[in-house]
Amino acid sequence: FAGSDPMQAIASYVANNWSYEFTKILINTLAGSLGALAAESPAVNSYNISALSGAAAVIDGHSFIDAAQTLGDHKVNIVAVGMHSAVEASLAKNDLIQTIRDSEGKLVMQTFMGKRVIVDDAMAPESGGLYTTILFGEGSIGFGEGAPKVPTETDRFALKNGGEEFLVTRRHFVLHPRGIKWTPASGVPAAATPSNAEIANPANWSRVYEHKNIRLV
Repeated sequence: FAGSDPMQAIASYVANNWSYEFTKILINTLAGSLGALAAESPAVNSYNISALSGAAAVIDGHSFIDAAQTLGDHKVNIVAVGMHSAVEASLAKNDLIQTIRDSEGKLVMQTFMGKRVIVDDAMAPESGGLYTTILFGEGSIGFGEGAPKVPTETDRFALKNGGEEFLVTRRHFVLHPRGIKWTPASGVPAAATPSNAEIANPANWSRVYEHKNIRLV
């Protein structure tokens, strides 16, 4: 509408779009892989307060310590905690969020129990208003990227709707929680790569490392 080139506008957002896709893939990966750990008997690397009542069912410093303790003496490896903005807001109301600023007063980061806070509403609430909060250790997620034959290309359908242009970007990558194996027993993925629903299925994952060496809770 502003008279600018739509293709240039789309291209300028490619990096942002891939960042959003990586976030969705990571959250679904964590849902599946950590769900497999929670389904073990007894559960490992998980701490569920949703069945408790009153204040005990709401995240606070005590429940954070109990969750971290599932790693035993390896809890010192935890460096960050990922949460929904509603969870962060609840903690902030209880003065449990610390804000760190530089000498000019600019926000550097927020912390909870001394760990960096990562806020992302892609960590959507589950049924019943339950939220999953994830503790991360350094190096807990592995990332590797390959080189597709044609990473970017454009094309145009001159005779369709007065002319349509499109931009295609491809990336080959692995985003994987260290210590948890992708074991799709049901034969997934159905397509060339697994869908988010397949990645989020705990039945498609199994633990390989001793649980304290998996830096995720």
